[in-house]
Amino acid sequence: GYITNAEQLGRQAAQGGTRYDTPVEASDINLGVQSSTPPQVKSEAELAGDKKREEAKEGKIGAYEGDLVANRTKTDVMMAEAFGKNDMISGQLANARRLAGPLTVGWAGSKLADLAGSEANDLRLELQSIRSNAGLDTIRDMKAAGGTVGQVTEAEWPKLESKYAALEQSGSLEEFNRRLTGFETQYKASLTRLQAAYKQDYGEAFNFKKFMAQGGADT
Repeated sequence: GYITNAEQLGRQAAQGGTRYDTPVEASDINLGVQSSTPPQVKSEAELAGDKKREEAKEGKIGAYEGDLVANRTKTDVMMAEAFGKNDMISGQLANARRLAGPLTVGWAGSKLADLAGSEANDLRLELQSIRSNAGLDTIRDMKAAGGTVGQVTEAEWPKLESKYAALEQSGSLEEFNRRLTGFETQYKASLTRLQAAYKQDYGEAFNFKKFMAQGGADT
């Protein structure tokens, strides 16, 4: 049990007297007060990663699998960024189609795209927002996740970037609409392949709603 200050002095007296001029080390006395500092709580993914790393050290599993599980928290955050605005992207693509017309694409579109207040400028800004919300930069960075997700990302990101780069307002209206459809098709296909890769790595599909319910990036 804990030894109080009074008990410490009593023991010294029983052993030949107490010397009050002798300093008592803090390490020798416990005042019966436990530390109020809460223990650090790890997420389920971090605990699973720790376990896998220990198993890898013991030779029970390969180091590759241990690293894969250890990276899951970071992978989940990137998956959430890539999938979280899927519905918004659909709406923005529909709006881009609505904005596309004789004064927003083709020769007029290329000349008016930087003119504030013009529909051509609205279309240009919508296309920029689509790129941001589609998480193209996040998808590019997901190769660091390793595993099947990382491998699929390396193959999918260049396709997505190429389809987006083709969305120039200087082309004909027909060509613009065709390329917009091409980007949408590639975007959906890339997310489908990323989801399949995630399931192969972790045994279950990524669930955005579950991830956010558990605290999202704060877990």
